Amino acid sequence: MKKLLMRVTAALLVTAPLWASDAPPTGMFTADRRVQALRRHFPDVKLVTHEGQTRRFYQDLVQGKLVLINFMYTRCEGSCPRVTPNLVKAQTELGKRTQRRVAMLSITVDPKNDTAQALKEYARQFRVGPGWHFLTGKKPEIDHIRRRLGVYDPDDQKSGHMNVLIIGNEATGSWVALPALSLPSDIADTAVRLMR
Repeated sequence: MKKLLMRVTAALLVTAPLWASDAPPTGMFTADRRVQALRRHFPDVKLVTHEGQTRRFYQDLVQGKLVLINFMYTRCEGSCPRVTPNLVKAQTELGKRTQRRVAMLSITVDPKNDTAQALKEYARQFRVGPGWHFLTGKKPEIDHIRRRLGVYDPDDQKSGHMNVLIIGNEATGSWVALPALSLPSDIADTAVRLMR
């Protein structure tokens, strides 16, 4: 797990390489350029919500928002049945600490079986709150998102979906990764810190 989190963090930090052609001469990114580089990094593929609505990953779900992103699948018998209730608690904790809406995105790694209807039932089962989207789409596009976020292992098609939560403030370009089974209060603390 520690190794996976290091990979995720490295992927998020290296989204805008210092040798990019638009980097300032000093080799350091200004805040605006860092945010622009991150915006180019996120794919804008179409996904379908558990409510049957088509949304673009970057433009509709991530841009300008504070987001919590995890990967899961409804038939998981491992950690998903523990992660989702933990994130429900984190969502409740966030509601106590801020009036700002936080977008929560749970993206299936098994789109063949996880239709919008299957995800709707899953969301209902765990009684998730408003602002939380369970998403499906085309497998190559979901894998592309996973690669960009650093949670894709080509040797294990479902690797990386468990226990990794990515929290980001797209507007500021601040992103972190932590275990999805962290204490809900720690998840909320991290998200609130990224709001500043």
